[in-house]
Amino acid sequence: MIIKTIDTASQLRDQFASYNRQDQFSYEAIDLLFDHLNEIGTDYELDVINLCCEFAEMTADEVISSYNIDEDADIADYLQDRTIYLGQTSSGYVFVQF
Repeated sequence: MIIKTIDTASQLRDQFASYNRQDQFSYEAIDLLFDHLNEIGTDYELDVINLCCEFAEMTADEVISSYNIDEDADIADYLQDRTIYLGQTSSGYVFVQF
């Protein structure tokens, strides 16, 4: 078995590129994902395709539509109560795990 350690978000982005998934998430979202994976506290076998299926980077309107929530609701609070909310990028996208 070959074990590779990923120490930076840049290395994680390289892994996404090696699977031709470099456009799946923004740089900021990959940073959030990297931080999340590091916080798990255990070794993690990287599966880029699985991460692409488990996580989504969405606009506020997409979250409202997908989760059928009230437009006046605090999206971050709503998501934190119902899923794994990793944060929001500077462009306003939210990053969540389904």
